[in-house]
Amino acid sequence: MKIIEYLKTKNFFEKNRTIKNVETCSVVSNSNVLLEKEHRIKIDANEIVMRFNMAKTEGFEKHVGTRTNIRVLNCHSILNLAKEDYFLQQKERFPNIERDYLYTLSNQTIIFKTDPSWRLDLVYEDIIKKVEENKNKVLFVNQEFYSVCKKLNKGYEPSNGLAGILLAISLSQKIDCFGFTFYGDNRTQDHYYEKIVRCNGYDPKQSHDFAHEKYLFNLFKQAGIIQAY
Repeated sequence: MKIIEYLKTKNFFEKNRTIKNVETCSVVSNSNVLLEKEHRIKIDANEIVMRFNMAKTEGFEKHVGTRTNIRVLNCHSILNLAKEDYFLQQKERFPNIERDYLYTLSNQTIIFKTDPSWRLDLVYEDIIKKVEENKNKVLFVNQEFYSVCKKLNKGYEPSNGLAGILLAISLSQKIDCFGFTFYGDNRTQDHYYEKIVRCNGYDPKQSHDFAHEKYLFNLFKQAGIIQAY
Protein backbone atom coordinates (compact mmCIF):
# COMPACT_ATOMS: atom_id res chain seq x y z
CA MET A 1 0.00 0.00 0.00
CA LYS A 2 1.33 3.43 -0.95
CA ILE A 3 -0.22 4.95 2.17
CA ILE A 4 2.01 2.75 4.34
CA GLU A 5 5.16 3.88 2.56
CA TYR A 6 3.99 7.48 2.95
CA LEU A 7 3.26 7.10 6.68
CA LYS A 8 6.69 5.65 7.37
CA THR A 9 8.57 8.52 5.71
CA LYS A 10 6.87 11.48 7.38
CA ASN A 11 7.06 13.30 10.68
CA PHE A 12 3.55 14.13 11.81
CA PHE A 13 4.13 16.37 14.83
CA GLU A 14 4.19 20.11 15.39
CA LYS A 15 7.51 21.89 16.00
CA ASN A 16 9.40 19.03 14.30
CA ARG A 17 9.19 16.93 17.44
CA THR A 18 9.53 13.18 16.92
CA ILE A 19 9.08 9.76 18.48
CA LYS A 20 11.70 7.04 18.28
CA ASN A 21 10.82 4.20 15.90
CA VAL A 22 10.38 0.75 17.44
CA GLU A 23 10.04 -2.86 16.34
CA THR A 24 6.80 -3.84 18.08
CA CYS A 25 3.75 -1.96 19.35
CA SER A 26 0.52 -2.89 21.15
CA VAL A 27 -2.45 -0.62 20.39
CA VAL A 28 -5.16 -1.14 23.03
CA SER A 29 -8.68 0.16 22.49
CA ASN A 30 -11.09 1.25 25.23
CA SER A 31 -13.83 -1.22 24.26
CA ASN A 32 -15.44 -3.30 26.99
CA VAL A 33 -15.02 -6.43 24.86
CA LEU A 34 -11.48 -6.46 26.25
CA LEU A 35 -12.95 -7.82 29.48
CA GLU A 36 -13.91 -11.03 27.68
CA LYS A 37 -10.28 -12.12 27.25
CA GLU A 38 -6.96 -11.95 29.07
CA HIS A 39 -4.35 -10.27 26.85
CA ARG A 40 -1.90 -9.07 29.50
CA ILE A 41 1.09 -11.15 28.44
CA LYS A 42 0.71 -10.43 24.74
CA ILE A 43 0.14 -6.69 25.26
CA ASP A 44 3.04 -6.19 27.67
CA ALA A 45 5.41 -8.25 25.51
CA ASN A 46 5.68 -5.55 22.86
CA GLU A 47 8.21 -2.74 23.01
CA ILE A 48 5.64 0.01 23.45
CA VAL A 49 1.98 0.07 24.49
CA MET A 50 -0.39 2.72 23.14
CA ARG A 51 -3.65 3.64 24.88
CA PHE A 52 -6.35 6.25 24.39
CA ASN A 53 -7.81 9.12 26.40
CA MET A 54 -8.41 8.16 30.04
CA ALA A 55 -7.85 4.40 29.68
CA LYS A 56 -6.82 2.82 32.97
CA THR A 57 -4.92 -0.35 33.75
CA GLU A 58 -5.29 -0.64 37.52
CA GLY A 59 -7.79 -3.36 38.30
CA PHE A 60 -7.89 -4.53 34.66
CA GLU A 61 -4.31 -5.74 34.25
CA LYS A 62 -5.09 -9.31 33.22
CA HIS A 63 -7.26 -8.00 30.38
CA VAL A 64 -5.38 -4.93 29.15
CA GLY A 65 -1.81 -5.21 30.43
CA THR A 66 0.12 -2.98 32.80
CA ARG A 67 2.22 -0.55 30.79
CA THR A 68 1.47 2.68 28.95
CA ASN A 69 4.16 4.32 26.85
CA ILE A 70 2.09 6.37 24.40
CA ARG A 71 -1.33 7.87 25.04
CA VAL A 72 -3.40 9.45 22.26
CA LEU A 73 -5.81 12.09 23.54
CA ASN A 74 -8.44 14.35 22.07
CA CYS A 75 -9.04 17.91 23.22
CA HIS A 76 -11.36 17.01 26.10
CA SER A 77 -8.70 16.51 28.76
CA ILE A 78 -7.29 19.99 28.12
CA LEU A 79 -10.65 21.72 27.92
CA ASN A 80 -11.87 19.96 31.08
CA LEU A 81 -9.07 21.71 32.96
CA ALA A 82 -9.49 25.04 31.22
CA LYS A 83 -13.28 25.41 31.34
CA GLU A 84 -15.52 24.34 34.21
CA ASP A 85 -18.71 24.43 32.11
CA TYR A 86 -17.08 22.16 29.55
CA PHE A 87 -16.05 19.73 32.27
CA LEU A 88 -19.58 19.63 33.71
CA GLN A 89 -20.93 18.88 30.25
CA GLN A 90 -18.47 16.02 29.84
CA LYS A 91 -19.31 14.69 33.30
CA GLU A 92 -22.90 14.14 32.18
CA ARG A 93 -21.60 11.66 29.61
CA PHE A 94 -18.80 10.21 31.72
CA PRO A 95 -19.96 10.25 35.37
CA ASN A 96 -16.64 8.91 36.69
CA ILE A 97 -14.49 11.40 34.82
CA GLU A 98 -11.66 13.04 36.77
CA ARG A 99 -11.17 16.67 35.87
CA ASP A 100 -7.44 16.69 36.61
CA TYR A 101 -6.73 13.28 35.04
CA LEU A 102 -4.21 14.84 32.68
CA TYR A 103 -2.13 15.97 35.64
CA THR A 104 -2.02 12.43 37.08
CA LEU A 105 -0.14 11.01 34.07
CA SER A 106 3.61 10.50 34.26
CA ASN A 107 6.45 9.05 32.17
CA GLN A 108 4.34 8.85 29.01
CA THR A 109 4.46 10.25 25.51
CA ILE A 110 1.15 12.11 25.22
CA ILE A 111 -0.10 12.81 21.72
CA PHE A 112 -2.99 15.21 21.20
CA LYS A 113 -5.02 14.42 18.11
CA THR A 114 -6.78 17.75 17.74
CA ASP A 115 -7.41 20.05 14.81
CA PRO A 116 -4.02 21.80 14.48
CA SER A 117 -5.70 25.06 13.50
CA TRP A 118 -7.00 25.36 17.07
CA ARG A 119 -3.38 25.67 18.32
CA LEU A 120 -4.27 24.33 21.74
CA ASP A 121 -0.55 23.97 22.41
CA LEU A 122 -0.31 27.76 22.39
CA VAL A 123 -3.69 28.70 23.83
CA TYR A 124 -3.21 26.43 26.84
CA GLU A 125 0.55 26.53 27.07
CA ASP A 126 0.45 26.70 30.88
CA ILE A 127 -1.47 23.43 31.08
CA ILE A 128 0.93 21.71 28.69
CA LYS A 129 3.96 22.89 30.67
CA LYS A 130 2.48 21.49 33.88
CA VAL A 131 1.85 18.12 32.18
CA GLU A 132 5.44 18.04 30.95
CA GLU A 133 6.73 18.72 34.46
CA ASN A 134 5.53 15.23 35.38
CA LYS A 135 8.11 13.60 33.08
CA ASN A 136 5.74 13.43 30.12
CA LYS A 137 6.59 14.25 26.51
CA VAL A 138 3.69 16.17 24.95
CA LEU A 139 3.15 16.22 21.18
CA PHE A 140 0.48 17.65 18.92
CA VAL A 141 -0.22 16.21 15.47
CA ASN A 142 0.44 18.58 12.59
CA GLN A 143 -1.83 19.63 9.76
CA GLU A 144 -0.38 17.09 7.34
CA PHE A 145 -1.26 14.15 9.56
CA TYR A 146 -4.69 15.55 10.40
CA SER A 147 -5.45 16.04 6.69
CA VAL A 148 -4.29 12.51 5.82
CA CYS A 149 -6.60 11.07 8.49
CA LYS A 150 -9.60 13.02 7.21
CA LYS A 151 -8.84 12.15 3.60
CA LEU A 152 -8.60 8.44 4.41
CA ASN A 153 -11.83 8.71 6.40
CA LYS A 154 -13.87 10.34 3.61
CA GLY A 155 -13.66 13.78 5.20
CA TYR A 156 -14.86 12.71 8.64
CA GLU A 157 -13.02 13.57 11.84
CA PRO A 158 -10.77 10.58 12.59
CA SER A 159 -11.42 8.80 15.86
CA ASN A 160 -8.53 8.48 18.28
CA GLY A 161 -8.46 4.79 17.41
CA LEU A 162 -7.89 5.37 13.70
CA ALA A 163 -5.34 8.11 14.37
CA GLY A 164 -3.53 5.86 16.83
CA ILE A 165 -3.31 2.99 14.38
CA LEU A 166 -1.93 5.29 11.66
CA LEU A 167 0.62 6.69 14.09
CA ALA A 168 1.58 3.17 15.13
CA ILE A 169 2.08 2.23 11.47
CA SER A 170 4.35 5.25 11.06
CA LEU A 171 6.64 4.28 13.95
CA SER A 172 6.53 0.48 14.35
CA GLN A 173 7.29 -2.58 12.23
CA LYS A 174 4.91 -4.98 14.00
CA ILE A 175 1.57 -3.80 15.34
CA ASP A 176 -0.85 -5.79 17.51
CA CYS A 177 -4.32 -4.25 17.96
CA PHE A 178 -6.58 -5.27 20.81
CA GLY A 179 -10.35 -4.88 21.17
CA PHE A 180 -11.13 -2.77 18.11
CA THR A 181 -14.86 -3.12 17.42
CA PHE A 182 -15.84 0.31 15.99
CA TYR A 183 -19.11 0.26 17.93
CA GLY A 184 -20.17 -2.84 16.02
CA ASP A 185 -22.74 -4.09 18.55
CA ASN A 186 -24.44 -3.24 21.82
CA ARG A 187 -21.62 -4.82 23.83
CA THR A 188 -19.22 -2.09 22.73
CA GLN A 189 -21.13 0.99 23.85
CA ASP A 190 -19.20 1.40 27.12
CA HIS A 191 -15.51 1.54 27.91
CA TYR A 192 -13.97 -1.36 29.80
CA TYR A 193 -13.23 0.96 32.72
CA GLU A 194 -16.37 3.14 32.76
CA LYS A 195 -20.02 3.44 31.78
CA ILE A 196 -21.02 6.05 29.21
CA VAL A 197 -24.33 7.91 29.49
CA ARG A 198 -25.98 8.64 26.13
CA CYS A 199 -27.34 12.01 27.23
CA ASN A 200 -28.91 14.78 25.15
CA GLY A 201 -29.02 12.53 22.11
CA TYR A 202 -25.24 12.36 21.86
CA ASP A 203 -23.97 9.67 19.51
CA PRO A 204 -20.25 9.29 18.67
CA LYS A 205 -21.28 8.06 15.22
CA GLN A 206 -22.42 11.59 14.40
CA SER A 207 -18.86 12.89 14.14
CA HIS A 208 -17.00 9.72 13.10
CA ASP A 209 -17.56 7.28 10.26
CA PHE A 210 -16.92 4.06 12.17
CA ALA A 211 -18.12 1.87 9.33
CA HIS A 212 -15.40 3.27 7.06
CA GLU A 213 -12.81 3.13 9.84
CA LYS A 214 -13.64 -0.56 10.27
CA TYR A 215 -13.21 -1.01 6.52
CA LEU A 216 -9.74 0.59 6.70
CA PHE A 217 -8.86 -1.52 9.74
CA ASN A 218 -9.78 -4.70 7.88
CA LEU A 219 -7.73 -3.60 4.86
CA PHE A 220 -4.68 -3.17 7.07
CA LYS A 221 -5.36 -6.53 8.70
CA GLN A 222 -5.76 -8.37 5.39
CA ALA A 223 -2.54 -6.84 4.12
CA GLY A 224 -0.69 -8.09 7.21
CA ILE A 225 0.13 -4.57 8.37
CA ILE A 226 -1.60 -5.12 11.70
CA GLN A 227 -2.68 -8.13 13.74
CA ALA A 228 -6.06 -8.03 15.48
CA TYR A 229 -6.97 -9.64 18.80
